[in-house]
Amino acid sequence: MQDILRKFEERLERIFEDPVANLLDSHINPAVLADSLLEALEANLLESNDRFSIPNRYTLCLSPDTHTLFSVHEDEIRSSLSEWILENARRRNYLAPELVEIGFKADANLAGDNLVINASHSNILDTTHSLPANPQPPSFPEDAYLIFNEAHIPIDRPILNIGRRRDNQIVINERSVSRTHAQIRARDPHFLLIDLGSTTGTFVNGNQIRQAILQSGDVIMIGGTKLVYFEDAPGLPDETSAIKRVSAADDQERMN
Repeated sequence: MQDILRKFEERLERIFEDPVANLLDSHINPAVLADSLLEALEANLLESNDRFSIPNRYTLCLSPDTHTLFSVHEDEIRSSLSEWILENARRRNYLAPELVEIGFKADANLAGDNLVINASHSNILDTTHSLPANPQPPSFPEDAYLIFNEAHIPIDRPILNIGRRRDNQIVINERSVSRTHAQIRARDPHFLLIDLGSTTGTFVNGNQIRQAILQSGDVIMIGGTKLVYFEDAPGLPDETSAIKRVSAADDQERMN
């Protein structure tokens, strides 16, 4: 993950070395742009045959000055962004088209390096079943929560992101944890744990996974951090059993 981000940053930095770029007061940071693209991608996934399909159309809304810079380097930037999106889709085991469309749009309401990215599926009717007029949000266990650092964290949203980056819902500040490491996503009527192409992997009950339906009492390992998943009220016997399993695992690690 870090390797492809570094290559992406280096390529965009070479593009922006053009003298035109020096006329601007601010530039889009490649890492910020990469993070924004991934956020737009993750927020607009569609499930198909037990896998998730990424959007194939991305529109970058930019400040007028930044839009001018991007238009000068349009072909190179489109190519870099497309490669970044498709490489990350492959690493996360998402379904992806052969090509993605990248568009740029000037927005007078944006200034400096602010940007908004809209992602969509331009051929939904060609690749999926017809959607209901008013699609219902996915259902998920109402009492689900995680034990993390002795705290109970309710899972009360359809998507919960875990990683080292500060805007994740659960932030794990360890070098062994990727910036966007894993995701818990509602999948009727359960929660699904997804590894997001992390460098060190995501584990459930000692087994490395790409995707796994979570069951109450499952022990999740991300980097050196353990999280325990439950679907019942705090303090019930299942929780005690799971905590004992975590302690036993710690003891075994120390013995080894």
